[in-house]
Amino acid sequence: MIWKFTWFLLALGVCVGQIPVAAFADAQTPAPATPTTASATSASAQPAPWVVPQTPGTYRLFTTLRVAGKSMKLPFVVFLPDSYRATGPKTPVLLFLHGMGEGGTDLDGIFLHGPNFELVKPNNDAFIHRFPMIVVSPQCPPRGERWDRGTMVDYANLLVDELLPKLNADADRVYATGLSAGGLGTWLAALNRPDLFAAIAPISSREPDLAEVAKKLHHLPTLAITGEGDNDQIAGSRSAVDALNNAGGYAQLVTGPDGHAVWIRAYANIRTYEWLLLQSRDQPLPATNPSTQPTPQVATRAGFHVLTHRAASGAQIDSLPYVIYLPADLRPGDHRPLVMYLPDSTRFGTYRDGMVLHGPAEQLATSARLRNRFDAILVQPIFPPFAGKWPDNANLAMLSSLIQDLARRYHTDPERLYIAGSGTGVATALALAQRPNSAFAAALLEIPADAAELAATLLDTASPTVILGYTYSNKGPNPGRLRTLTTRSATGSDLTILPADAPSPFAMPEIYERLLAIRLKPQPKSP
Repeated sequence: MIWKFTWFLLALGVCVGQIPVAAFADAQTPAPATPTTASATSASAQPAPWVVPQTPGTYRLFTTLRVAGKSMKLPFVVFLPDSYRATGPKTPVLLFLHGMGEGGTDLDGIFLHGPNFELVKPNNDAFIHRFPMIVVSPQCPPRGERWDRGTMVDYANLLVDELLPKLNADADRVYATGLSAGGLGTWLAALNRPDLFAAIAPISSREPDLAEVAKKLHHLPTLAITGEGDNDQIAGSRSAVDALNNAGGYAQLVTGPDGHAVWIRAYANIRTYEWLLLQSRDQPLPATNPSTQPTPQVATRAGFHVLTHRAASGAQIDSLPYVIYLPADLRPGDHRPLVMYLPDSTRFGTYRDGMVLHGPAEQLATSARLRNRFDAILVQPIFPPFAGKWPDNANLAMLSSLIQDLARRYHTDPERLYIAGSGTGVATALALAQRPNSAFAAALLEIPADAAELAATLLDTASPTVILGYTYSNKGPNPGRLRTLTTRSATGSDLTILPADAPSPFAMPEIYERLLAIRLKPQPKSP
């Protein structure tokens, strides 16, 4: 009875925030009955002997592995994304290590939390069908086995070793993440095999051995995520991140809501996965050692590149990864236009060649017609999860710093600097355009139709930036009000109502041609 009452209090604390979850270190909350997957193997089925799956779906399997002379039967789940094919482009791999409360032999616990919960959650199709990674999720056997002690992570790493050659997997993009006991297990798995992973994301983890971390993992991009009220974990994660960066590594610490159970939001947040996907074993790290001056990263070849911008002192995050597109005919000193695009943080883009592309980048990657008519440099920054809201002053300063750096390095046209955004990125684009001394000539925005107040603010602004807004007639409760806003701007701004079946405005070459024809108007000097 005491045991049941403890679990009841824990569930209540996580669900409604009445009890500090940090008080129950490494305990996991019970969850509703596991939903089933629309896949080759039901999420509620028993694990089967190991076969090599080669079609998209969720598979419950088991195998026997031997470490240091000890054999262990290890059940595990493999998720193959919709985009997975047995031949052709290789697919990144994510190793997930569950928390203390999800051990067992039937794999039901694997679906209680983490990426697997999101991948079977009802009404989560936008996440499930665009998720671009293979997920490998072993389950600790019962009777006290845990990822944060003993040799259990050796079995997890050996499982990955055996799976990689049997799947069409990208060995340069193998990532590890885990929560609570599995968060510390993530550190231990990387320490056990520093050559295996391209990046790690330990969540709600206790402090690892700092000397070992600095010695063995300074090459490994690390995203440590903790809850705002999870004080011990924040202190331990900060110490580990500092140890890595002081050793010349590339690590970031971000905090989110919900205390110890921050993983609930972290694994639902696509930015967690996108940050990982930008990292690869075959690309150099941007130095973050505060005692060294980092060498600026510059792309020179046409096409898409992943780079990292260093933050100014005092910013919320140390560095900002971004995707940059350079036109095929770009030459030094061309003074090309520059477009910064801020994507919607609630949906996946398209995974392609080691990067996740949204909006204009997504369209440029798939349309030769658009590439032939797109005359600008395009940059798409990607913040890690919980790095503050994009409109926060520190993050706006980071974006402004990135724009200034790119303008200087690529000698862009100062009269043709543009901001673009969609969904949740619209508010940030507006805030950036309204900053003092903003140099944007125009903004290209895909505005949610139910954001009438935001749209009104956009078109009523006194900023010299011209706003080109686009929305859809059949979405949201305010299409009529949005239409009335098209005549309210003194700068030439307007808002276009697209047909319900229209493609994204970012797919239309004529919209970019209209945007790039707008030049920054000289501002009258103050008396």
